[in-house]
Amino acid sequence: MLNKIKNPHIEIVGYAASILTTLLWMVLVWQDPYFEGMNKVDPTQSFLMLVLPACLFGIGLLQSRVIIMLAAFLWSVPFSIFMLFSSGMFVLFGVCCLLYLVCAVLSRINKIRYW
Repeated sequence: MLNKIKNPHIEIVGYAASILTTLLWMVLVWQDPYFEGMNKVDPTQSFLMLVLPACLFGIGLLQSRVIIMLAAFLWSVPFSIFMLFSSGMFVLFGVCCLLYLVCAVLSRINKIRYW
């Protein structure tokens, strides 16, 4: 039997972090506030490192699987740390990544199974 997340606040924070990551990525791609200094960051790479883990985290929340949430966190850590040291609102990528970890830990504390 599948253990559901009993605390709805964990789900709300997790889904909010996933949606915020996706919206921030859209702003990053379409407004491109970093011109010459950030030419190395192309939209495909940032999509693979930010949006796909956000989607995976949402799937982990839907299925109540901590291992999927942890995988999404580990997948997004490198790029989120890179963006954490940028200026402006893109620091929120790092904050969202930390929220992934907090949600995964709180889910595990609430006895949500790994697999």
